[in-house]
Amino acid sequence: MEFDFIICGAGSAGCTLANRLTAGGRYSVAIVEAGGTDRSPWIRTPVGYFKTMGNPNFDWCYRTQSDPGLANRSIPWPRGKVLGGSSSINGLLYVRGQKQDFENWKSLGNIGWGWDDVLPYFRKSENWEDPNKLKDHIHRGFSGDLPVSGVRSNSQIVSAWLESAVEAGYNWNQDYNGLTQEGVGYFQQTAINGRRCSTSWSFLRPIQTQKNLEIIKNTIVKKIIFRDLRASGVIIEKNGKEQILRAKKEIILSLGTIGSPQLLMVSGIGPAVCLKNKDIKIIKNLPGTGKNLQDHLQARPVFKCNTSTLNTNVRNFSKLILAGMQYLFFDKGPATLAASL
Repeated sequence: MEFDFIICGAGSAGCTLANRLTAGGRYSVAIVEAGGTDRSPWIRTPVGYFKTMGNPNFDWCYRTQSDPGLANRSIPWPRGKVLGGSSSINGLLYVRGQKQDFENWKSLGNIGWGWDDVLPYFRKSENWEDPNKLKDHIHRGFSGDLPVSGVRSNSQIVSAWLESAVEAGYNWNQDYNGLTQEGVGYFQQTAINGRRCSTSWSFLRPIQTQKNLEIIKNTIVKKIIFRDLRASGVIIEKNGKEQILRAKKEIILSLGTIGSPQLLMVSGIGPAVCLKNKDIKIIKNLPGTGKNLQDHLQARPVFKCNTSTLNTNVRNFSKLILAGMQYLFFDKGPATLAASL
């Protein structure tokens, strides 16, 4: 099987690229995903991430090595294994990288990754609901494929926390994806009408019937095939059978921060010492492959409260039924919440 482009991994980047590359019908595109379909109601329901994270049907269920800085604990590292990748199982929070980070990348020699370079693509991709009606057309997009909305549920304790933060001197920020990220305010979510909008739903589903797109699910990309130093194809495995896909133009790796370097290394691209130890034929000694991974470690303080919280509500049967009715009939309430308010 031969295609112009082969995209390895149907996660946040893969689904978006499939959408863009198939536009106009000029190129043939294959997108290969290790996981299956994303039709589970737990994926579409924001609060359903409780059922998808740690579920081997949707999650690779990685764990970190024990870390002395975390009292020698090993912690879960959720990574999506389903159409939409981690955008199908994550907490839905829409938070852009900081302007300073992009500018730093540019200063290090990564031309095209400065803030002014990436901002137009942020704006192009999003459809911001803008509950505050600020209409910031400089920083926000209002006609893209990815719906972004404000929270559809509120609580007394969250409002009190925000008010106390402002009284303590922190800035109130109505839109942290606007001019500045600094301050306190409500989270924004990749959702519409109380439903999760993963990149699969936003970018892949609208084009799934196009003739120039082949979606290959439940399939592992095992190795990249090289002709000299040119990547010409990939070996895939489905139901225990191997097959070769050929690429006329490009092979794109969008397997995530773990999957992409892993595929490079088993294909012979990486630190020579590591590859030799695993008897892997070295195509290119690239010492930085798989190095310098950084993640946003989150510390959650826990407090006892004398007022109602989401945790107490979900343990109350009558309030749980009420929340279900709110979601079913009005697309509102606690079930529309993701990782946080």
